Amino acid sequence: MESKKIKKGDFIELEYTGKLKEDGSVFDTTKKEVAMASNLNKEADYRPIIVCVGEGHVLGALEKGLECKTIGKYDFNLEPEEAFGKKSAKLLKLIPMKVFKQQDIMPYMGLDVNVDGMYGIVRNVSGGRVIVDFNHPLSGREIIYEVEVLKFVTSDKEKLESVLQLLGVHYNSASVKEKNAMVVLEHEMSNEQKIMFEEKAKKLVGLKDIKYVTKKHDHKHDHDHNHEHTETISGKDTGVTESEDSGTQKQEVSVVPEDKSLSKKQ
Repeated sequence: MESKKIKKGDFIELEYTGKLKEDGSVFDTTKKEVAMASNLNKEADYRPIIVCVGEGHVLGALEKGLECKTIGKYDFNLEPEEAFGKKSAKLLKLIPMKVFKQQDIMPYMGLDVNVDGMYGIVRNVSGGRVIVDFNHPLSGREIIYEVEVLKFVTSDKEKLESVLQLLGVHYNSASVKEKNAMVVLEHEMSNEQKIMFEEKAKKLVGLKDIKYVTKKHDHKHDHDHNHEHTETISGKDTGVTESEDSGTQKQEVSVVPEDKSLSKKQ
């Protein structure tokens, strides 16, 4: 009997480890023992992930490589353009030093920042100028992915939970009965997030209806509360060369916590 082959739209559970081809150093993995041996974030939750093939949940080259494969282990060698792209000079931006100084932040080479949702690394600090590189930290690198397909996922509940997780929805529990779903949320979703989630869930899982319950919180904020805080500053993105200061549009700039920094894994 021929083994079932992976096709677009299939939900599969897999484990993977991503390495740099040049020296074999690990930058990402789903395996805790590999992460610990590679000095990756000890607090992260390492476990197999469930993805829907063809939905961009993993790199496109990996998805394409997995199509027509069966359950088993595979190695994929990716060129820079197949992985995290080639380096682009257009993604080097100038941010005025005064933007940082106004908030008592002293930028330095290697500092990770988030500018309007774009992650970048400070590459140079000179006079009143700070050059931030918005290329992916792994751009220009050849990558090796070691992937193991563990199983095909057929449970609607598991499929629904994978869509919730991949869209970053904070939920307490989820259930599916006769293609009708109930999701208990930690917090209310925005309308935009709800529309995106329902579109994906109905298309990929085949759900008819989705109902929500939001968990109530007796929340008192104090200094012992374990929230993640980032230091936020405002400024203007001047591009590769300084442009005219319109004085109107501001950008959100925050320092990325070290445990969230991809560049620190290199």
